[in-house]
Amino acid sequence: MESTDTLRKLKEQAETNALKRLQYEFSTPDQLEQIEQHILRNEKTKNMIESQLKSAIQSHFISVNSCMDQLKEINGNIKEVKNTIYSIQEEYKTISHLENTLGELRKEANKHKQLKSAKENVQNILNVKDLAKKAEQYIDDNNLLLAHKCLFDMEKCKNDILEELGNPSDKNHNIDDIKLVEEFFKKVKQLQDILHSNIFLIIKRMLEVSKSYPNQLVTALRIISREEAYFLKNRLIC
Repeated sequence: MESTDTLRKLKEQAETNALKRLQYEFSTPDQLEQIEQHILRNEKTKNMIESQLKSAIQSHFISVNSCMDQLKEINGNIKEVKNTIYSIQEEYKTISHLENTLGELRKEANKHKQLKSAKENVQNILNVKDLAKKAEQYIDDNNLLLAHKCLFDMEKCKNDILEELGNPSDKNHNIDDIKLVEEFFKKVKQLQDILHSNIFLIIKRMLEVSKSYPNQLVTALRIISREEAYFLKNRLIC
């Protein structure tokens, strides 16, 4: 009801304004002679506005139709995705039993990995005493690079064995096994300390050594580089 009254008032106001404009523009006889021209000009303006309005409405309908087509395409894609998901779910039901089989295969793969590692370490374990003697002799001969190679191999063997024993936080972990391994490789730790002391002395006397014994300085730096590379590799693995 209120909107009807508003429209009626607007219409009355528009008619009043139009009447005032006509009275102003055609108040003299010479202005009345131009009434045909005004009519033609207003008709032209009206036609132009109607054309613009028609183009705008047509463009709007085209946009709406395009959106509707896109919505239909999206709806079709959604149905296709639903069908694909359903097919995957049905296929998964047919292979879900493989999870247990793969679990067993994973266990066997871990066992194989452990056995392979153990096999590789057996020879090193048997040669630990001989390698320790070699390393000690190399240190006495000031052949630090070869000494480090022997100690490096033994240290790797020790770490592989400790890795096979598992994480110390594991409730099934045997502390006695750790102590046994540490005791077995005790000589390695002693030789490592001696080697590190020698390297430290070389680095400490770097200026003097670089002039008199450059080979020793290069050896020390190569050992340090090798240790850093091994440390970084183990840290990335962990």
